Amino acid sequence: MKQTETLLQGGTRRLRETGMFKGWRPDAYNRDTSHSDHSFALIQAGLDNIDQGITIFDGDLRLVFANVRIQELLDVPPHIMRTGVDFEEVIRFNAERGEYGPGDVEKLVAERVAAARQFVAHTLERIRPNGVVLKVSGWPLDNGGFATIYTDVTDQRRREETLESLVSKRTEDLRRNEERLRLIANEVPAGIAYIDCDKVFEFVNARFASAYQTTPDELIGRSANEIMSAATMAIAGPNFERARRGEAVDFDMTIRLKDRPEMEVRTFLRPDGGPNSGIHGFYVLSVNVTKQKRAEAALSMAQKMEAVGQLSSGVAHDFNNLLAVILGNLTPVAAELRESGATGSALANDMLDPAIRAARRGADLTARLLAVARRQPVEARPVDIGEAIQNLAKLVSASLPERVKLDLETRAGGAANTGHWAEVDPTQLETALLNLAMNARDAIPAGSAGQVRISLRTRRLRGVAAEAIGLAPGDYVEIAVADNGVGVPPDARSRIFEPFFSTKTDRGGSGLGLALVYSFAQEAGGQVNMTSSLGKGSRFALLLPAVAPGLATPDDRPVDETPLSGRLVLLVEDDAGVRRVLTRMLCDLGMGVLEAEDVEEAQRLLAAVPDVSFVLSDIAMPGDLNGADLAEQLADERPDLPVALMTAHGRDRLPGATHRFQGPVLRKPFERAALVNAFAAAEAAAQTENK
Repeated sequence: MKQTETLLQGGTRRLRETGMFKGWRPDAYNRDTSHSDHSFALIQAGLDNIDQGITIFDGDLRLVFANVRIQELLDVPPHIMRTGVDFEEVIRFNAERGEYGPGDVEKLVAERVAAARQFVAHTLERIRPNGVVLKVSGWPLDNGGFATIYTDVTDQRRREETLESLVSKRTEDLRRNEERLRLIANEVPAGIAYIDCDKVFEFVNARFASAYQTTPDELIGRSANEIMSAATMAIAGPNFERARRGEAVDFDMTIRLKDRPEMEVRTFLRPDGGPNSGIHGFYVLSVNVTKQKRAEAALSMAQKMEAVGQLSSGVAHDFNNLLAVILGNLTPVAAELRESGATGSALANDMLDPAIRAARRGADLTARLLAVARRQPVEARPVDIGEAIQNLAKLVSASLPERVKLDLETRAGGAANTGHWAEVDPTQLETALLNLAMNARDAIPAGSAGQVRISLRTRRLRGVAAEAIGLAPGDYVEIAVADNGVGVPPDARSRIFEPFFSTKTDRGGSGLGLALVYSFAQEAGGQVNMTSSLGKGSRFALLLPAVAPGLATPDDRPVDETPLSGRLVLLVEDDAGVRRVLTRMLCDLGMGVLEAEDVEEAQRLLAAVPDVSFVLSDIAMPGDLNGADLAEQLADERPDLPVALMTAHGRDRLPGATHRFQGPVLRKPFERAALVNAFAAAEAAAQTENK
């Protein structure tokens, strides 16, 4: 462009020097150089071969010079661009064919002629109807007139438009990527932040901000020391210093936020930069691992319970069989001694009764082990918790010293239509509450006045509150047992519900009481938790799913023994000692007894002796078939024959729900009354099955 202008200026100067500016002959445009010197011809030839169009008009707006390229750019015939043609004629030709767009032709011509007469330098771009973009640059000449250069900038503008479109597209893509990344960052189940070296937030996602009950915009620009608690910064501070040295740091901590449940948070802290470039800031990703920690704790507890269960179930069979033999022999001996006179009665009281009580305590300990491991059969039904607590209070009051006061608060309230009812095993509920009450009593120091307070209410747990303790949202009955005793040491609180862990080992604690409470709560679909303060006491809260009120249960008084006299019973038991004890017990009931050591022998006896009217079989038996298999076979082949099963194992060895057997299951060791009730239940089940 500059070269063209220089060349054009040289040409116009040469035109002035030759005196041709005011008398350009028409044949000059046709390359007749007979009246010009050689140098002018060279200038004209050069201007004809450049890629730009050139026109020169004199002070009267008549064409002095136009190169060949102008015809191509403007698509005009040679006679329009002839030497001497008036500027207005050229403009009118263009206006009439739409070069200047729509509008009145005369007005378009007049505007452009008036502008040209001002002889003012100008630059503009014009888009021709065919889409060609022309850059038009004009400037006045010293002796009047003006020169104009026309440049085809179509390709350049298209490239610029393409580049602008590309830049615009990339800008939009970048904006969308930023929005996408922001959306992803906000939807990721983690708090994300970028903190500079002064611990000032430069970026936070929505989840990070919501943890502090604010928005990202309100956090950006503020210091972490201002936002986070002193306790949090005390843990995080040393880790930031490690990251400042270029180390990638992962750490866990407990976060306590206002009006929110306590959270376990795992933080991944990464430095921005390296040893050579220096540290510019820190990337922070914090994940709420409360559920994970709770799941890990639950899994650990479940594994411990499973270990206890395997131990207790394995030991229970042999131990309960031993206790069955001991109780089965000591009980009738004690009865005979009492009948023999005063001396025998004194001997029974002094020697046999303590042994019988010890054997029964052994059976109770085995039952507690099985209950802790959740291997005892559960007989859940709707229970009035308020009534259960009132009944428990009678037992607890007798066990409390005068210096310890029992306070009950069991008023109604809470969620509608539920009252204080829960579906639980009544015996297990009583045992769990008794353990909590006795635990509270023992927490009060000897010689000190104290209080054991049992309260009852219905709570409605919603999302966050329920999630915090691992329960589903809904209505729950809360039984709280609190004391003002010594409290639980901090290092023992995480283990307080573990089997065999006890803070009372010096006072004979077995470590099974609170473990049993925990197992009971889990079995009932609830939860138990503890809060404690040293020197101020502890509070245990037992949460059980609330249900609608249920019906009263039938009386459990012993059934009359008379109908058993003269009946023939088949006893299937592989342990000879237990078999002898049970045979004597059955004979004392007036029954005839056939004995079998295994299921195969029992099947042969049943086939040979049609007069058998009862079957009493142990579940665990040698051989391919056990007592449950025998019971199921008889349910199919002889549904009218009453069958009772017995076991020294926990419920993990009991017949499953798919078995047709619907009779009773006795848990060893058992005594005469339980056996009589089992026979009555077996007969009732057989009559129901045979209808």
